[in-house]
Amino acid sequence: MSKYDDLFDITGKTAVVTGGAGILGTEFCTALATYGASVAVVDVDEEAATELAEQLRGEQDAEAIAVA
Repeated sequence: MSKYDDLFDITGKTAVVTGGAGILGTEFCTALATYGASVAVVDVDEEAATELAEQLRGEQDAEAIAVA
């Protein structure tokens, strides 16, 4: 846990990240999932978006979907 846990509780919110499977998008998606958001990983690379959504569901126990 970090010092930001009390500042950023976004449990119950939904985040849509365009370019979600890219370098920065992956970091954004991971951070949002860490702080409780459901994440829609939107990317033109459907395979990469699907892989990231599966990773978030497995490692973060987050709700995540991939959208091409």
